[in-house]
This record gives sequence, C-alpha cells and structure tokens, in this order.
Amino acid sequence: MAKQETTAGHPHSIHREHSERWWSLLLLLVSSAVCCSSCSSTRSIPEGAYLLDKVKITTEHQPNDISASDLKPYLRQRPNSKILGMKLGLWLYNWARPEPRTAFGRWLHRIGDAPVIHDDLYTQQSKENLRNYLANCGFYQATVRDTTLIKGSKRKEVRYIVDFGTPTLIDSVHYTVLDSAAAKYIHAAKDAQLVKPGARLDMRLLDAERKRIEALLKEQGFYHFTWMHVGFLADTLDSPHAARLELKVPYAPLNQFAPNLFYRYKVKNLKVYPDYSTSEYQQLPPDSIRTKEYQGLTLAYHDKQIGR
Repeated sequence: MAKQETTAGHPHSIHREHSERWWSLLLLLVSSAVCCSSCSSTRSIPEGAYLLDKVKITTEHQPNDISASDLKPYLRQRPNSKILGMKLGLWLYNWARPEPRTAFGRWLHRIGDAPVIHDDLYTQQSKENLRNYLANCGFYQATVRDTTLIKGSKRKEVRYIVDFGTPTLIDSVHYTVLDSAAAKYIHAAKDAQLVKPGARLDMRLLDAERKRIEALLKEQGFYHFTWMHVGFLADTLDSPHAARLELKVPYAPLNQFAPNLFYRYKVKNLKVYPDYSTSEYQQLPPDSIRTKEYQGLTLAYHDKQIGR
C-alpha cells in the first residue's frame, strides 16, 4: 500500500497559518483606524474652532539652493504628524474622552498627539518668519501671502504662496581694516575671500566670510579677535537689487574695544623635552632637570647628555 504524504500538521504550515492570521488582524486594525480617524479627528475640537488639517507651501521664482523643505521650520503651526498616511497620534488621543476619567484614557493622551487648532495669529507670525528668512538669504523684495480653506466639518487648510522676487546681488566689495598688522594679512589672502561681486547678499555667506577672517587672524597670533568683531555695511540706495558692500574690521572705532583686540602673540621661548615621560618627570625634583641651548631651542633633559 503506497504511503500518502500530508503537511496538515507540519510546523511550517502551522507557523504560516499563524502569520497569515496576524497580518489579517493587523490589516483589519489599520483599516479600522483609517476609517475611525476620518470620523473622529475633529471629535475634541471646540465649537467655532478648526483642526489644522494641512499646510502647503507653493513658491514662485525659487532659486536652486533653497527648497520648500528649508521654509517649513519657519512655520509656527504645522498639522498633526502622519504615520503610514494617517494621523495615528491624533487618533489615539481622540480615542479617549476630552477629559479622561480613567488611567487608560490619560495614558492615551500622553502617547497621542493633541489636535492642532488653527490659529490665525500663528499664520501671520509664520509669514513674518518667512519674510525675515528670505531677507537673510538676499531676497529683500520677497512677498508671502496666505490662503485659508475650510475643508468639510471643522477642518482648515492653510496655503502659503512665497514669491522670492528679484535677489539683491553684491555689486562691489571693499575691506576697511583699522589695524595695519591685521590689514596686511587680510589683504594678502584676498584671493580666498568668499564675498565677491555677483554673489547674492546672503547672510549665511557673510557669516562664513566673518569666520574665515577670524581663522585667518588667529593663525597669525591675533587670539583676542573673533568673527563677532567683523561688520558689514550694504549700500543699496542706488538700486535695491545691487549692493555696494563694505567689510569693516572691526565694525566700530578702535577706542570702543579692549586695547589688546589686535595684540599679536609670538613665540618667545621654545623648550623641548626630547625624552619626556609623564610618569618619570612627575617623580623628579625640579633641580634634577638640565637645560641646553641647541640651534635656537632650549632642550630640557635629565641624566643624559644631549647634543654632544
């Protein structure tokens, strides 16, 4: 009689059946959550208020080095975050009563996201933040408009229309350095300067140039000097889109700063310990260390003859 093989009770088959059940249950829960979230997302919204359902930014005359994602941090209000396309945190929060009476309800409020209620004051502040950011990027004539749309019951969408406009470019650059020693090093490194005619009048670029000058002067021993001492004066009287730029080092008369601002440190003495050992030198009395002048250096040693 021939044997018949069966896999009905095989461990792999049982495991596969359990996996399929779990996936079916998970899909059912997600589907239920999506359906419930669309119904309950405005459950805790007070009368006369609106849930901020969506925020959208559209741009005009946008430059290549600034993206829409660069603008989002300057928005004062953003909708509840989404996971797998749904506002899971908001759904969990709304699963409980507006004022939970049980520990489970309070736990849902802790792990969930409270609904973001649209506030027009935040919209106006967002527009101001965006205008300031664009001005710092060299777009002084930029405009920001907003449109608010009511979507269904108790939901609003805010749209920001950002027009970058024409940027202000650097027409010419002039360096005014009040200290003659510092001026020598700054003018000698002119080819490395970051601020040049034709570049956009961008505060990020100007700050990078200020920090370059700080690093340059500190390499030459001006250790009291920092990038905060560098100032810029932009003249746009002739044209709002062309700036005559003056870099001032420092940004004010010298008598307004400490006398040692441009003090330049130099190496006076150089002592070399050719056989230095931390553990060994800490155990030696100071009078056991000998010194010897050798080719302009002071060599410090003990129990050895150096430079014979």
